[in-house]
Amino acid sequence: MAISDSVIEAPKIFRRSSGIRLTNVDLPNAQETLWNCADIHLNHVTAKGDYFGMNSANITIDDFTLAGNYAFDGAKNMEIRNAKLISKDAFWNCENITVYDSLIIGEYLGWNSKNINLSTAPSKAIRECATWTVKDWTIDSITVTGHSSTKRMENLL
Repeated sequence: MAISDSVIEAPKIFRRSSGIRLTNVDLPNAQETLWNCADIHLNHVTAKGDYFGMNSANITIDDFTLAGNYAFDGAKNMEIRNAKLISKDAFWNCENITVYDSLIIGEYLGWNSKNINLSTAPSKAIRECATWTVKDWTIDSITVTGHSSTKRMENLL
């Protein structure tokens, strides 16, 4: 299924689906969207809503903005580029996640997750994440700002 140049106002859309391609799409009511889905491609997508992308797999994302808590809880095999995530708890219970050139603002990151890779250009930052509890980190050229975040990241390295 491919949707482009559209606004989708429905919450809880795309459940147990595969082969989803969204291009230039705005999801202003995206709570509980993309649950238990596979083979997802998002390009130039904005979304607002909690529990976005829960338990989904094989996800590629470029040019993405999300404002919503508990983003991608349980996601697997995900590559995300040029994104801005404002999420209290991003990437919980996840596996094989790679984030490039993105900004993540939140309280927790990667709780109970495995193989979370962050590769961020020096002009970007991960900000204000109070707790970092991820196994198998790969960190490349990452900038961490905020007093408590910097201290916790130094403890992990």
